[in-house]
Amino acid sequence: MASTSGLSGGQGYNVVGQGQVELPDGVFDVTTAEGYQAVQGALSSTALDSLTAELEGQHLRAEGDRFVMVAANTALNGPRDVSQGLSDVDKLLRDNVYEAAGVAFPYNANTTPGIERTIHPLESRTDSVSALQGYLEEPTAQNRDQFFSHFTRLRAATGELNIHEVLFLVFRQSIEETNKDKEYFLKKLREYNDMAEGLSEYLKELVDASTRLAQKSEGKKYPEKERISVEIKEFDLSTPGADGKLVTTGVHAESVNRHALNDHIKLLESHQETIRNKRQMTSTSFQNFDQKSNQLYQLLASVLKTTNEMRAGTVRNML
Repeated sequence: MASTSGLSGGQGYNVVGQGQVELPDGVFDVTTAEGYQAVQGALSSTALDSLTAELEGQHLRAEGDRFVMVAANTALNGPRDVSQGLSDVDKLLRDNVYEAAGVAFPYNANTTPGIERTIHPLESRTDSVSALQGYLEEPTAQNRDQFFSHFTRLRAATGELNIHEVLFLVFRQSIEETNKDKEYFLKKLREYNDMAEGLSEYLKELVDASTRLAQKSEGKKYPEKERISVEIKEFDLSTPGADGKLVTTGVHAESVNRHALNDHIKLLESHQETIRNKRQMTSTSFQNFDQKSNQLYQLLASVLKTTNEMRAGTVRNML
């Protein structure tokens, strides 16, 4: 049965079959990458959400670049293959570490969660993650040996668990912790951008006041004595508010002449310079974290190769 959603302005749709979506330009199969891309381009986000919910009723779920059939008991049995159910971090590890190292990706929906629950409370897991982060931040031979020392203890504590799945979970948590730092700087960048926007909006108010004062002073014998009432604002530049916006700490009306108004404008410009400097420092830190990505995955691939060699018998106490 067709959906009741109307076809209007290129934003509506009709579901005319399982995975078959009718748009003004034709019928598209969203179980293919081409069909899903066409539907995404034609529908608004609201309409796309509605379509997604409707298709889920047909046991179709959006995954990657298309919709896929989902069995009714998927929630119990887990993903059907390793391409499903992976987080963004899992996919990055698979593509940039395991494939680069030529080692089979160890994710298994039936075993990995159980292994994760087993190693989660282990102190040696926390030590391994911290040591790995230290090695990624400063890739010296000493830090590398430190990681393998902690991982040896973790491996001993896990008994017969799959060594590659244990290592995968350590990798995943280390990447997640590293990404938190990157996300922190990205959040700070957004905050400084919002604070800078707030200062710019107030500067426009002062510029408008300057124009009004110039008009009022035009033709006057003593233009410097002319005054207008201006709303003077004070700000907290140390941190944004709970909404991430610029915090106004005080507002009062003030009668100002040209000299006083120029002083307020100069003070605001100095505030803008302060925020620009903070934003530049944060931007540099964010870029540094971003540029480390390739090196980070290369180091993880190196760790993986070494562990694989140890597993083959180079260092028996790792097994």
